[in-house]
Amino acid sequence: MNKSELDGQGLQSTCNPMYEVDYCAAGKLSDGTIVYVVHGTGEPANGPMTHNDSITIERPDHLQINVVEWSSGPLTDDQLYAIVSDPRWALKMDQSFIAQADQQIRPFGN
Repeated sequence: MNKSELDGQGLQSTCNPMYEVDYCAAGKLSDGTIVYVVHGTGEPANGPMTHNDSITIERPDHLQINVVEWSSGPLTDDQLYAIVSDPRWALKMDQSFIAQADQQIRPFGN
């Protein structure tokens, strides 16, 4: 993932992490996938304050995948992105069920 792919896409306002944030970027890739990159500080399960890195993608097929690494582990943003963008993560539900759900379920506020 080239971080410049995330720049200037108008999604920065969607960065809404639950912990204090050191860095947050969001953008849309050419295939329509939305990518969120968050570096922050938090307290996992009421434990000690620790640093975390998170990469989330939301693909056009509505599949959302998130990986979080606590305590500044050994993985880089590019390695975390490789995990969430792996094509082996796939929806296994019947496409007709997904289409019906898309027609019936509306996001909150709509």
